[in-house]
Amino acid sequence: MDIIAISVSVVLAALVAFITIKKKAFTVPAALSACVMLVIAAICSGWSGIVIVLAAYFTIFAVDMIVGDRSEKVTGAINQRTGARGIVQVIANALAATIAAVMSAIFKKPELMIVYAAALTECLADSLASDVGVLSKKDPVDICRMKRIKRGLSGGVSLLGTLSALAGCVWMFLISWIFFGLSVKLAVAVVLIPMIGIAIDSILGSLVQAKYECTVCGKSTEKTVHCGEKSRHVGGIRIINNDAVNIISNFLTAILAAVYVLLF
Repeated sequence: MDIIAISVSVVLAALVAFITIKKKAFTVPAALSACVMLVIAAICSGWSGIVIVLAAYFTIFAVDMIVGDRSEKVTGAINQRTGARGIVQVIANALAATIAAVMSAIFKKPELMIVYAAALTECLADSLASDVGVLSKKDPVDICRMKRIKRGLSGGVSLLGTLSALAGCVWMFLISWIFFGLSVKLAVAVVLIPMIGIAIDSILGSLVQAKYECTVCGKSTEKTVHCGEKSRHVGGIRIINNDAVNIISNFLTAILAAVYVLLF
């Protein structure tokens, strides 16, 4: 156990909480849960866990600061994920990675830290695809139905969103390279598998995520309440919202990465 790394992680966790709360990027419970996961990563994996999770968090934070207002203007009326990120969103996007770090420490399997990196990369890539992709001039295409849908609705893919996600994966690969070394195995785990993960996310968003229609303005939305009235359920499974889709796709990414890393 690296006491220095753990001590640094506590200080950095406090800094993360202060910045994200002050900038209204995270709610207080969300910021505190992110801090706990950062310290757990440091305890389980030392400097690699700290740097990789900070790379993911601060990239998401930076992009949110740059394009957040513009993307929210596009999606605010229809997208479930608006405003400061809540504790459920943080846990949905970081729980699988935290479990991978803990398992790596318990079973003395350092290769599971690549799974940790892959899971965090998928949540970063998904965030970039959503936040940057909605700025496309054209509406995205539903990944399953192959027809254009309103920007901000889950299940849609765009060239800008896909390229943004890929850029996030390459960025995380470069960060991971520092600790794990350059290899095809690492590239597949931290670039290809997370891209598969966000494809799964889009498929789930298209096929099973709950979809609603506003009874007042008639707009398609992911919100259960719109224009002050309860929205009408028009598709998908009621209990499957965007957070549920995120946690399912993130865990599937982690499982795929674990199978790949341990078998190959």
